[in-house]
Amino acid sequence: MSELPAIADSLTELIRASSVSQSDMRPELYAQAYPELRKLAMNWLYRHGGADHLQTTEVLNEGYLRFLQTPEMRAHDRASFFAFASSIIRSVVFDTVRRAKADKRGGNVWITSLDTTLNETIGNPDSEFLELEQAIAQLEVVDPRLAYVVDMHFFAEMSMQEIADTLDVNEKTVRRDWKKAQLLLKSMLQ
Repeated sequence: MSELPAIADSLTELIRASSVSQSDMRPELYAQAYPELRKLAMNWLYRHGGADHLQTTEVLNEGYLRFLQTPEMRAHDRASFFAFASSIIRSVVFDTVRRAKADKRGGNVWITSLDTTLNETIGNPDSEFLELEQAIAQLEVVDPRLAYVVDMHFFAEMSMQEIADTLDVNEKTVRRDWKKAQLLLKSMLQ
């Protein structure tokens, strides 16, 4: 039981050190976060219908390479790190779907079913991944914080309170942001 807080503390320290120092501690950070990232990726693939098409290890390996190549890590604590990592996992999955769609030999594009919260908002449970990716990219241009809330809540499965803590705002603000993001995504996907 005393190991868990020690692991959490050292992960938080690595995140802070990676964010502020010039030395690159990212490989060590990724290695330490790997078990939780694996659970996140497995859950994400299962929830969004990708488990049949992608392996968790493939997603995490590609995610690791992208993580190392990202010039600036947008994370200052544990929650924001996992939101950042989730956005990388999402981009790996979207890019895989894009490659499959572009495959001239008829690569099968699989369609995801969004979770019920976003399904009800969007109104189209069969929205393609690529349409969703484009809508989130548009949302990021319109309001980066709203896109970040979508990443944290929908993809990283963070609670409203965790998001509020990460963004240093109150929970009501995050709930308003989430509703606004849902409305904007719905209009972008129609």
